[in-house]
Amino acid sequence: MRVLWLCNIMLPAYARHINAAYSNREGWLSGCYDRLKIENEKSSNKIELGVCFPDSGDFDCIKDVFENVNFYSFHEDLNHPEVYDANIETELKNIVDDFKPDVIHIFGTEFPHCLAMVRICDDKNKILIGMQGVCKEIADEYMAHLPGRVQNKVTFRDFLKKDSVLDQQKKFLMRAENEKKALEAIKHVTGRTKFDYEAVKKINPSIVYYSMNETMRNDFYNDEWDSNKTRPHSIFVAQGDYPIKGLHFVLDALKELTKRYEDAHLYIAGNSIIGSISCDEITKRANDAGTAKNSLKRFVPTFFKETAYGRYLRCKIKKEHLENHVTCLGRLSANQMKEEYLGSSVFVCASYVENSPNSLGEAMLLGMPIVVSNAGGIPSMVDDKVEALVTPKGDYVSLFKAVSNIWDNEQEAVMRGKAARKRALTVHDAEKNFKRLMEIYNDIFGEGQDARS
Repeated sequence: MRVLWLCNIMLPAYARHINAAYSNREGWLSGCYDRLKIENEKSSNKIELGVCFPDSGDFDCIKDVFENVNFYSFHEDLNHPEVYDANIETELKNIVDDFKPDVIHIFGTEFPHCLAMVRICDDKNKILIGMQGVCKEIADEYMAHLPGRVQNKVTFRDFLKKDSVLDQQKKFLMRAENEKKALEAIKHVTGRTKFDYEAVKKINPSIVYYSMNETMRNDFYNDEWDSNKTRPHSIFVAQGDYPIKGLHFVLDALKELTKRYEDAHLYIAGNSIIGSISCDEITKRANDAGTAKNSLKRFVPTFFKETAYGRYLRCKIKKEHLENHVTCLGRLSANQMKEEYLGSSVFVCASYVENSPNSLGEAMLLGMPIVVSNAGGIPSMVDDKVEALVTPKGDYVSLFKAVSNIWDNEQEAVMRGKAARKRALTVHDAEKNFKRLMEIYNDIFGEGQDARS
């Protein structure tokens, strides 16, 4: 069977091969790729894999073979994923004509290339779309209770890029239209939560929905969180660069936490839109280890780069005197992310809308104490008071109480962490998920038993 993957990023394995920069997001994609290589070595029924991915025009389009996989790239304006460019259709048509896939697996609906692939494929029945986020739901919830003055604020950077908070919401609405057109035209989709099931069925009631879990990055399967090896009263947040991630709620909760725990500290991974805020302790620790970087030095974000949401967060930090309680870690490798999980006493996901956040899956695999919001597909991943503490979305008081509960009742938190790890090891079992993927491919290809659910 010949399967063509349409991805949002260049796979890290291939990027390292050609010495190119790459993103660590969508780590489950690497997990799936690694498992496919292993199974192909053992099985006589091999999958002939092709992988295509967008680039911003930094180099000529790629057609290459690496590890017995065909790699292709095509040009796409990744800075404006809301804009549909019909030229993508020509490039994707050339890739499909060259590879001649039996199944086309599109990972996510967030970029124009999803709709472009759907449009150029004559046989829509061989297309499988894997749901990641749900653009319409993101657009509807994008403001996440931001004050009106922030919603309407336009910084110099926002004006130049036409990228204010309101603009960002409009762009997600445009992406939602592309998503809707793609889902209306195809027959097969994979998902993981009640949230994405209901969203997909609302758009296309006749679509065939396959339940399928994701395999996480290899780094997160072997280590286990140990309370004796953590920074006391430390919170780890995996991302906070746009409103629906709920960082403003976390900061409100942190303000209350610092009144009760003087050493309470928040560590934020990912793109920082509030500059690089750090305390003396973390900077000293980095200097002592000889690993201090510019990203750990305190500085005020420049006037030219600051977003309205970033300014709101930075002002909130300053107003509430939280400067020495917040550290922005910047982009981290998989191993660096794992070390931050393991070094923190609680993982918090305060998102206002999510489908199935990979960061939550990673925290569960490591067996961390977890606090999450009751948003989107999160309730499909954890049970309240069993594997995590679940709080109402947007409720910083409940968030404060939940984190305090974990810090004051360590034994109970450890037990929930162990339960979360047990569940995650089943949900994210690489072998089981690979077999499920093969069932779905075979069902679409017409060679296997019906794998629908």
